Amino acid sequence: MELINIKVIYFAVLRDLAKKKEELLSVDSGTTPQSLYDMLQEKYSFPDQNTYKVAINDNFTEWNEPLDQQDIIVFMPPVTGG
Repeated sequence: MELINIKVIYFAVLRDLAKKKEELLSVDSGTTPQSLYDMLQEKYSFPDQNTYKVAINDNFTEWNEPLDQQDIIVFMPPVTGG
């Protein structure tokens, strides 16, 4: 299987758990945000993703959207305001 290079940007608790604000990764082509999050959850003990939204290249998307070469992925935590 072919590898693609992606960038993941971390915010809030995910940044704290990963101990970095971004990371470059090589993943299998056909990887989805869901499978990527599952991999990162195992690596960094991320919380369940059911309250997170996912964006690819600054556009909110579905968790089953295949990733492409040079994509930038952001897992957006729930936002609270006052």
